[in-house]
Amino acid sequence: MKIRLLSILLIFAASTVKAQQIIPYSYYQYQKLNKSLYSLDTRFHSSLKPVIGDDTVVTKKLDSLLGVGLMEKTTWVGRKLFNEHLVQIDKEDYSFYLDFLTDLQVGRDNEHKINTFLNTRGYQLGGNIGKKFSFYSSGFENQARFNNYLTNYVNTNGVISGMANDKFGPTKTTKDWAYATAVINYTPSKYITIALGQDKNFIGDGYRSMLLSDFASPYPFLKLTATLG
Repeated sequence: MKIRLLSILLIFAASTVKAQQIIPYSYYQYQKLNKSLYSLDTRFHSSLKPVIGDDTVVTKKLDSLLGVGLMEKTTWVGRKLFNEHLVQIDKEDYSFYLDFLTDLQVGRDNEHKINTFLNTRGYQLGGNIGKKFSFYSSGFENQARFNNYLTNYVNTNGVISGMANDKFGPTKTTKDWAYATAVINYTPSKYITIALGQDKNFIGDGYRSMLLSDFASPYPFLKLTATLG
C-alpha cells in the first residue's frame, strides 16, 4: 500500500519581505551561509530550511558565500563547471538559472569483492518573478551498485534511503531510482509567505532535523510563514 504524506507547517517569525529566493538545503553548503543566516541583521526564521532569503541579507552575496573554498576559474568552461550557473538570466523584474548535474563514482567493497559505482544525472532550475513569486525544481536519474551492507538494506526495505523506491527490486544487484523536487513560493503581502511543493523540510540548527525526519523521501507539503512586525 502506497502512503502519501502531506505536511502542513505553520511558522511565525519577525521579518521584512523583499525579493525572495529559494536556497536549496544542503548541510555542507549551509555551513558557508551561517555567518549571514545567524547575523543580528537578519530577522527571518533560520531554523526552518530550505530558507527563503531576501535580497538585502543573504541572496545579495549568496554566490560569493557558496563559492568559499572554490578556486576561481578564468576560462568560460571552468567558470561554468565550478563557479557559475550553466544558464543564468538576471533582469530587473525576474531571474532564472539552469544547471545540469552529474555525480559519477567508482569504488570497491574489498571484503565482499564487489566493484561499486554510482551514475547520477540531473538538473536544477530556479528563479523569481518580481518580488512575490519564486520557484525551484530539481530531478535526478540514478543507477548504482552498492556495497554489501547497503545492497542488503535496499533489498530488504525496497527503498534507496532518503530518495525513492528501487525500480529493479532484489532480483538485480544494480539499483535504479529517480526522484524530483519542486517548490513554488508566493508572498501575497509582507505578512505572509506561502510555499507549496514536493521536497524535504529541515527543522532545527544541527546536523539532524527535529520533529520531522530529513531521512525520508521528498514529500508534498504546504508551508505558511507569518510575518510579525
